[in-house]
Amino acid sequence: FALRDRDGEILTAVRHFPARAAQWAQFPAWVHEDLRAAYKAKGIERLYSHQAAAVEAALPVFIGDIEERPPMHSAVRHEGRHLYELAREGIEVERELRGVHIESIELLSFRGGPVAEVELDVVCGKGTYMRVLASDLGDTLGTGGLLSWLSRTGYGTLTLDRAVTLDALAALDDARTALLPPWAAIE
Repeated sequence: FALRDRDGEILTAVRHFPARAAQWAQFPAWVHEDLRAAYKAKGIERLYSHQAAAVEAALPVFIGDIEERPPMHSAVRHEGRHLYELAREGIEVERELRGVHIESIELLSFRGGPVAEVELDVVCGKGTYMRVLASDLGDTLGTGGLLSWLSRTGYGTLTLDRAVTLDALAALDDARTALLPPWAAIE
């Protein structure tokens, strides 16, 4: 992921996830009061969760500095133990909200149907849970949501488009020539 300025220069290391981020059932979504103005501004009077415009109108709420509650199945610690360990034992504990930063969210595709599906491109900071974002987006739409697919395409300057495939690596006389210097991870 790369947080870029207007000229495309990387400002700080962030994560970048294109994701088939959420699925929603098709039924009317009665959204939070603070979103109704955004929907109305887009000309959407009656809102249905299976409309791409409804999803697109909800996305700006999640851009910027927001708070997320880590899921129980995460590496976050509670009293010295990972939450996932507690979750496996059937124990659920209260989790504090954590500040995260989402630089941008773009709706890449929308597929309606009995279970609507959206594909998003998210540029975010560390500690952001995509499955929480998918759930929160679904809750905002009034339908529920879950993460069905995720791909990390970059971390800072390390991006998939700069990656070497296994076939290309195998074809090299000296595989060490494909290695990046250690400082490449922190540029």
